[in-house]
Formats: sequence, C-alpha cells, structure tokens
Amino acid sequence: MPSFFFLKKKKKADDRTVGKVSLFLISILALQFMLFMVHFMIYETLASIFGFDSLFLAVVLGLLSLTFMSSSFLAAKMDNLFVRIYYEFAAVWFSFVAPFCAACAAFVIIENLSPSAVWRITPFTVGMFCFGAAIVVSLYGIWNSYRIRATHVAMSLQNVPDAWRGKRFVFFSDVHLGNIRRQGFARRIVKKVQTLDPALVAICGDLFDGPKCDAEKLLAPFKELRPLRGFYYVSGNHEYIRDQDVFFDAIQNAGIRILRNEKVDVDGIDLVGVDWKDTAKKEDFATVLDGLHISPSRPSILLKHVPKDLDVAERAGISLQLSGHTHRGQFWPLSIATHYIYGGFDYGFHEVGKMFIYISSGVGTAMLPFRLGTKAEVVAIEFK
Repeated sequence: MPSFFFLKKKKKADDRTVGKVSLFLISILALQFMLFMVHFMIYETLASIFGFDSLFLAVVLGLLSLTFMSSSFLAAKMDNLFVRIYYEFAAVWFSFVAPFCAACAAFVIIENLSPSAVWRITPFTVGMFCFGAAIVVSLYGIWNSYRIRATHVAMSLQNVPDAWRGKRFVFFSDVHLGNIRRQGFARRIVKKVQTLDPALVAICGDLFDGPKCDAEKLLAPFKELRPLRGFYYVSGNHEYIRDQDVFFDAIQNAGIRILRNEKVDVDGIDLVGVDWKDTAKKEDFATVLDGLHISPSRPSILLKHVPKDLDVAERAGISLQLSGHTHRGQFWPLSIATHYIYGGFDYGFHEVGKMFIYISSGVGTAMLPFRLGTKAEVVAIEFK
C-alpha cells in the first residue's frame, strides 16, 4: 500500500510537470504566432503603399519576427558578445514594431475614411507620412529611454529629526542591468545621483534584468557611491528570474546593504525594507510588518518593490512608502493600463490615509529600450 501510494503521488507530480511544460510550449507558440501575424500586417501594409509584392521583404520581416523569442532564449542560457549584440538588435527592432503597427492602422483609417480622392493624396504619400512619423516616434522613444532625469520631491513627515532637514534621500528602481543596460548606463546613473549630493541612496528592486550576465562587472560603477548614511537595496521580481544568490552576492560585494524584511535606524528615521518574494502575498506582507514592530510615533520609510497592499503598510504605521515596478507602463498607451491595474497608484506622489507614497517610473527599461510619455528618473526626496 505505501508503495502504491508513493507511485500514485509521483504520477500526479509527473502529470503536473508535463502539464506545466505543455502550457509553457503552447504559450510560446501562441506568442510567436502573434508576432508573425504582426509582421505580416506590416508587410501587407508596405506592399499596399509601394504597390508591389517583395519576397525579399517578406523573408526579412518573417525572420525579424523570430528574433524576440530566440534572443530571449539565448540570453537566458549564455552571456557572450554575440548574444548581447543579437539581444540588443532584437530589442531595438521591436521598439519600432509598436509604432509601425500604429502606422498601419493610421494608413488604413486615412485611406478608407478620408476624402483622399478629393485631395488627390496617393497611398504612397499617406504611407510615407504614417511610417515616417512612426520612425521618428521610435527614435525619440529609444533616445528618451536613455535620458536620465532627476525628480525633486519636497515633503513634510511628522517628527523628522533636525539632522534630516534639508538632506536628500535619493532612490531609484528598475535599472534592469543585463544585455541592454550595461556598465555605461550604470555609470550614468551614478553620475546623476552624485550631482544630487544624497545623504542616503536606496534601490527599490529590479536592479538586474534577469538573464545570465556578469553581475559583479555590471555593478562595478556603483562602488563609487558612498553616501554618508548608507546605500540600501530591496529585491524585485526580476532578481528571482534566475539564481538570485548570484545577484545578491554581487550587490553585497558592491557595498550595498540588502534589507530583507528588516528595520534599521538611520539617524532617527526607521528604514524598512521587505523582500519581493516574501511579501508577494498580502497576508505575508502583513506578517512581516507586524514582526518589525513599527512605531507610528517615529518617522519610517518603507522600501517595497511593488506598490500594492498599501492599506497594510498604512495600518502598520509606515510614514512613507517608496516603490517602483510599474514603469508607468513605460510607453503610451500601456500607461493607461497600469493606471487602472494599480488603481491610480502607478506613478507619482500620493496619500493613503496617514501614509505618503511615491511610485517611480523607473530609471531603466524592461524588454525594450523605449519610453514614450514616461521618463527615466531618479527621485530626490527632501524633508522640509
């Protein structure tokens, strides 16, 4: 009987594994099919604009539709110059795909709904205008994603010690170091932060993008940041894509202190940091905060990657929460989606009961080096 029970349990576990693998493969195939159809739509629109069918163009676009999935798979398995170049090429190309899709839609609308015959506007002219605008938008979005800006926030917290008045607490999130954001980008962040003369620096998760990389090398520029009151970090979901210990070891070796569900006194302010994985569920988040015994009479700052379960933090007595994760959608119209997904708490300064919260749009980008309608920011908070 025990042997039968063991075999039956093992069979169920094997069935679940097969089911997960099958679901994963189906999802991959469905996504790849969708990408192929998007590129087919671009091809059909271009063929209508130029008035010819091109086998060469069809093959090129068909191959480009494969780059996103294939480069992501390679980046998860290896780290070398070829993979980095190929991954960045795919990411840059797909930064053009969304604006090109918008160009296709605009072309169809203008051709079918406007009195173009009266104005004598040819399909070629309409197409050149739509795709020309799409190229300009794409180039701007790529440039904008690398343009790091500082956002200054002045606020009053109850019982803030005099030692903190007029001092800057600088935080940023979602750097996504990996195949696209590398040492040069990290160095630019460091230079921007140094111009703000911070008393303390904090990173609110997703310091790494997740694919295989030389984590120690990518973080080397951050060793130059030595704020007087410390350099802190809490984890994000992307650190858990791979072996998180590789990332955590590199962070510690760079002189950055990891806060894993703990509270530290920083010159009269309680700095609280929670791990993304340990606080993903609301009840677990509440348990962690209860165990830290946060005093409502002392000013406290919570570092938490995802801006959710805000009522839990407010009830626990947190004065100010700092978060990231949302990227504010990274580009329009996804910013509309994140606004509704997070109930309006996807970006900026807000109040939740007695608690303040600031959600950053992030300094790096995920998947695509593209920002439209959002900014890459580091946030400098000054206590009045």
